[in-house]
Amino acid sequence: MTAAAIVTCSLLLTLGAVAAFTDLRRGLIPNWLTLPPLLLVPPVQGLFLGPGALGSSLLGVFVCGAVPLMIFLRGGMGGGDVKLLAAIGAVAGARLGLEIQLTSYMIATLIALCTLAHRGHLLTTVAGAPRAVAGAASASGAAIRLGLPVLLAIVAILGSHWVLP
Repeated sequence: MTAAAIVTCSLLLTLGAVAAFTDLRRGLIPNWLTLPPLLLVPPVQGLFLGPGALGSSLLGVFVCGAVPLMIFLRGGMGGGDVKLLAAIGAVAGARLGLEIQLTSYMIATLIALCTLAHRGHLLTTVAGAPRAVAGAASASGAAIRLGLPVLLAIVAILGSHWVLP
């Protein structure tokens, strides 16, 4: 593993761990965690790894931030989650960033389904899913919190890249 890959993995794991901790503890992902990678990683990668790395980092910011921004604008996600996923795109690039993002959504969905089942609301929520998908407010009205799912996704994706060829 190259030095750049070690730095990338370390930064991703740190971002995910701190985001999970603050999101679980305080219900938010702070700007001091997300803004430095968004602002500093692209130029640093460009400086040390070349213009291709700069372009990949900037593409990662926009690609990984686009869908979360749309979800945020509809009230389904917090702004910290949007900045976290865009920062992950800056660090990891578009391809790996999207893998982490998609895996985060899958884990968040599983957590939400398990929580609904535990509370006895799964069947009524699933019955109302077509209406919710059409844009109506969900029964709980709560936005998805992605701190823990993002950390779990980072661990899963990085682990799969280390284990699988």
